[in-house]
Amino acid sequence: MGSQEMLDAIARIRDEGLGAVRDAADARALEDARVRFLGRKAELTAVLRGLKDLEPVERGKVGQEANRTKQALETAVAERKDALADRPAGPTEDVTLPGVRPPRGHAHLLTSTLEHVLDVFRGMGFSVARGPEVEDDYHNFEALNIPADHPARDEHDTFFLADAPFLLRTHTSPVQIRTMQSTPPPIRMVFPGRVYRRETPDATHSSEFHQLEVLYVDKGVTMRDLKGALTHVAQQIFG
Repeated sequence: MGSQEMLDAIARIRDEGLGAVRDAADARALEDARVRFLGRKAELTAVLRGLKDLEPVERGKVGQEANRTKQALETAVAERKDALADRPAGPTEDVTLPGVRPPRGHAHLLTSTLEHVLDVFRGMGFSVARGPEVEDDYHNFEALNIPADHPARDEHDTFFLADAPFLLRTHTSPVQIRTMQSTPPPIRMVFPGRVYRRETPDATHSSEFHQLEVLYVDKGVTMRDLKGALTHVAQQIFG
């Protein structure tokens, strides 16, 4: 083996040895790496035995590189041994302890408030009905006696769908229309839901908000029933 071949072999041994020492996960793996690259039968030892066949100048050059590689490997082994000795012998946490439950969330304030109001109406014998948020012109306007020239029909007050005869409902009243078309009296229902108006958002306006409407259709219903219902709801909500 010529001097250049021996230098290439030493460089390869150095890279492989340092990598093996660095990757040693425990003391046993580290000892295996030490024996492989620094033991009596190691490849580096075999290279050193071949120095006698080189010319004196080349012998000195290859010998110095071999010694530097040996010292680098010995230093790496010692440092890795110290690092493994400082590592805790077992897990740093008691894995037998009960787990920590993540904090539970809660309903949004609007949702919890709406459910509270609906529970009050349910207690008064009202049922709940919901409808689509995308409505047609008839149920949102015409059936409510809102003609085409009514201000509520202005495109600046309502979100219309482009190239379609539909709009985002401006109130929950369309659900009342659909209910009266399909359900004969008596009717005692509430209609909650999200509605939309093309407003300029500020402290008092929003283009999206929630609405609750009440429908009570029956014989003998008077303003006294309306006042009594509203008073009861207010007392249950505000105390």
